Amino acid sequence: MELSTKAGLESKAPIQHYDPSSEEPFERTFDRAYSKEALYTVEDKPKLLKNLFDNLKDSGLFLINDYTLGNMDALGNKDVQKWLRQEPTQPYPVPSDVMENLLTDCGYILRVNEDITDQYVDMIARSWAGVGEVIESLTNHIEDQSDTIQRLVKEAEFWMLRSKIMKEGHLKAWRFLAYKPSEIK
Repeated sequence: MELSTKAGLESKAPIQHYDPSSEEPFERTFDRAYSKEALYTVEDKPKLLKNLFDNLKDSGLFLINDYTLGNMDALGNKDVQKWLRQEPTQPYPVPSDVMENLLTDCGYILRVNEDITDQYVDMIARSWAGVGEVIESLTNHIEDQSDTIQRLVKEAEFWMLRSKIMKEGHLKAWRFLAYKPSEIK
């Protein structure tokens, strides 16, 4: 929102957090919506998706990048169970075909429905490349950096687990571009 305000667009491009469990409706209609790795944490996906659809203007677009399950059997995998417990917010992931049905059931037309897992796995690997050198420099630091090193190692382990279950096909990164058609008159 700070960037919108700096650009003088605070009234045209308001950015705000929305609590999907809230009974409060959206304050206004909008042309575009974007969800980045957030829908997998929403328990009542149909309610939120319908609320978004109802407040999206005709010909509006909803871009979603999210984590989905490879299939429902993935929930039985021990590494997936570990990942679910480690997430900072309670996850409720579903397979991509379930998300597709939830979106189309609301009335969206899917313009993009693609698996982007390989791109995410590559991003994770690139992001954590060189972490050994960072830890080494912290180890050689004059001040005690053991807390920082422990947090860094814990975060790296979390991302490596996520990457592992993605490589194994249990977890996917998926992109949807949902279009709200104009009403037929």
